Amino acid sequence: MDAPPPQLSSPPRLALWLRAHAPELLFALLLLAVLPMRDLWAPDEPDFAQCVKEMRLRGDWILPYLNGVPYSEKPILYYWVMKASSVLLDALTNGLGFTQGVAAWALRLPSVLAAVAFLSAFRRWAARFLEPGLAEPAALILATTPLWFWQSQFIQIDLLFSALLAWSWFCWLGGYLLQRRPEESGQPGESRRWFLKAYFWLALAFLAKGPLAPVLSVLVLAAFLAWQRDLAVLRRAGIVAGLAITLLLVSPWYIAAGVKGGAHYAYELIIFQNFERATKAWDHIHPWWSTASTSWATSSPGCCGCPRWPCTCAGSAASRIPRSASFCWPSSSPSSSSAWCRASRASTCS
Repeated sequence: MDAPPPQLSSPPRLALWLRAHAPELLFALLLLAVLPMRDLWAPDEPDFAQCVKEMRLRGDWILPYLNGVPYSEKPILYYWVMKASSVLLDALTNGLGFTQGVAAWALRLPSVLAAVAFLSAFRRWAARFLEPGLAEPAALILATTPLWFWQSQFIQIDLLFSALLAWSWFCWLGGYLLQRRPEESGQPGESRRWFLKAYFWLALAFLAKGPLAPVLSVLVLAAFLAWQRDLAVLRRAGIVAGLAITLLLVSPWYIAAGVKGGAHYAYELIIFQNFERATKAWDHIHPWWSTASTSWATSSPGCCGCPRWPCTCAGSAASRIPRSASFCWPSSSPSSSSAWCRASRASTCS
């Protein structure tokens, strides 16, 4: 009797994990390699570094300070992650590269982590909701978008805000698609959980850059639902729960900061930095349309050499996502906020 053929041993779990996460790991290694290569660049990086330095010296987690004055430029989330990164890495590395409690590479790490985490989450989202085979190219498009890669290595709020807001939108879109295709839902209530996750990440985006997060979200949602002609979904999307989640996560810090910083700080944080800054720019003074001259380059992926590529994605995904976002192209461009979804039908790509 012939002996049974030898069974091939399965690859180790580590090898499987490395293979499954290769795009994110390569992107992370590239970003980590450039972190310590330069000092702080004006105008933003020195200001953020000084704020973290003063927060550490004061032992303060409520207000950022710049030259001894409460700094109202943005809400607190980005300062929290920068300070946490500095405290942790200062202790773990025994102060490697740190001066007076801050190091440029440690302050840049939150942007790197946000970029890599979103890249991984977006790739899984694409594998879940788009046609098979689109997740890897979609992640490659994102990773090679010039402005996304550029912002991933800077001490600026933009990348963290973009990642949080874009993921909030994709979570909401995931819940919407599961309601449109209930047969693909893995378990009862899955669409509602996607909606609730969307509101959680939206609240964090609010804590990162203020009311801009809900304003952009409302505009994008209104345009999307108008295109879909499906306003009835608002009754099933847990909007009331979303408002409760946002208030629960956002209001404690705003109240504490207003009490500690006083009326002048509260006015600058809420009114001056949002409404007056939007209508009376005092920095980066350009016409509102000026970013169009550069956005085509900063938002175009380096791997997108074939003009028919978006149409190919749209056509192959349209069979699964009728009249919805069949080709999603995240971008960290400030002019286009965090992500935009190109809605298309297969007929438009013929």
